[in-house]
Amino acid sequence: MDLTESLKSGLRLCVAQRVTIYCPASRDAWLALLAGDTSRLEQDPAVAPLFKTLRAHVEFGALGPYRNVYEVSGGHESFTPNSEARPALGTAGKTSTTASIVVTTYVAQTVSDAKLAELVAALAASHPWELPVIEVCEVRVLAPATL
Repeated sequence: MDLTESLKSGLRLCVAQRVTIYCPASRDAWLALLAGDTSRLEQDPAVAPLFKTLRAHVEFGALGPYRNVYEVSGGHESFTPNSEARPALGTAGKTSTTASIVVTTYVAQTVSDAKLAELVAALAASHPWELPVIEVCEVRVLAPATL
């Protein structure tokens, strides 16, 4: 039996926390992402700190023998700040649309709620928005039985 077969036979559905982060990106970085070039994201002033935070914490994207597991996709965000908002982009009372990226990663169920809160706080601190959109939900992922 080769390594691939032994890995597949050792997989099962494991509970984990899915962490999804929505972040603005420059038009150039966004277009490069859509073309398959993620290197521009590493230089984007809004996105680079987020990636640095993800890599600084071993809990993000740890699935069995893999580390730094995350998916990046492109999208658009639309929002209308009210008069109390201090938006990084846009103007109060006017609807804005911006290019954005969506980063999805996972945190093992064995990470405590307190540690998960610290991890999310670190992401929020590295995010350019006044109100970062960060989702955390429990999911089941196919992973080694030791996750």
